[in-house]
Amino acid sequence: GVVTTLFVTMGGLEAVIWTDVLQAVIMLLAVLVCSAYAFFSLDISAPVAMEILSNLDKLQMFDFSLNWKEPVFIVLVLNTFATVLGMIGDQNFIQRVQCTHDEKESRKAVYTQLAVAVPMNLVLFALGTLLFLFYTTRADTLSPALKADGVFPFFAAQNLPPGLAGFVVVALLAATISTVSSAMNSVANLGVDDVYRRFSKKATDHSCLVFGRILTLALGIFGTVAALLLANISNLKSIWDLFIMIFGMVLAPITGIFVLGIFTRRANNVGIWMGTVASIAANYYAKFYRNLHATVDLVVGVFSCIIVGYLASFLAPKSSKDLEGLTVYTLLKK
Repeated sequence: GVVTTLFVTMGGLEAVIWTDVLQAVIMLLAVLVCSAYAFFSLDISAPVAMEILSNLDKLQMFDFSLNWKEPVFIVLVLNTFATVLGMIGDQNFIQRVQCTHDEKESRKAVYTQLAVAVPMNLVLFALGTLLFLFYTTRADTLSPALKADGVFPFFAAQNLPPGLAGFVVVALLAATISTVSSAMNSVANLGVDDVYRRFSKKATDHSCLVFGRILTLALGIFGTVAALLLANISNLKSIWDLFIMIFGMVLAPITGIFVLGIFTRRANNVGIWMGTVASIAANYYAKFYRNLHATVDLVVGVFSCIIVGYLASFLAPKSSKDLEGLTVYTLLKK
């Protein structure tokens, strides 16, 4: 937390991008090394491993049932669709695309991310499967109190030789730093451009830089303290589950607002505010009263915001503002 706060405050977006490149290489190498080590350390043959995975449904890729409490096919497809829509308003992603020179370079950035993200996720899922097999035959070495988030670092500390275990720790830190640094920088940029520069009449480039650094420092302190508090919550099963829940509640109304603004000409402030309230309420209801799977929260929130926001927009007069270049219709013409 301290190190990330310092280099993001001092170096800004350029520091974030170049450290991310280095961190991505470290993460990929660590996961590949661990996957190979786990594979060659298995005490069972390939047929036995496949039988174990098959019996426990670990190889079932598609479940077409309509069970909204499990990560079945329809749930994940809808969540992926909502997440892709969310990229429209994801400042973390947008700032990287917009810092390129032109549209061609922006496309190259998107394709590069795709080329890295897909193989990386395949390798991560493979590592998870290998670790599952590894500890299936060594269940006595795992503590029942160990959380799922802790299996990977536990494996590294327990089995990898000196040097490699430390490399895995570095990779875990790299993954954390990469996520935190991008978020800090994007939020700081929003604070400077959308709040300070907009409402301060005396804003200059120098004062914006100073304000951005102060805001980055404050965000770093807030994030580090929040992490320390979360680490001491005993009944928290998984940080990932918590992330999905918060991600759904926060991203859902933002995604709905951007979709209404870009794909409709009718949306207005009344509709946006009512859609936002409906999104948060629907998300809360789905999470705490319907006990749906965590990935459903985002879907419920996004479509609640879109539907309610669009219909509620008819309660107020249509905006007279010029929408040229702001909706998909005029963008396509251009």
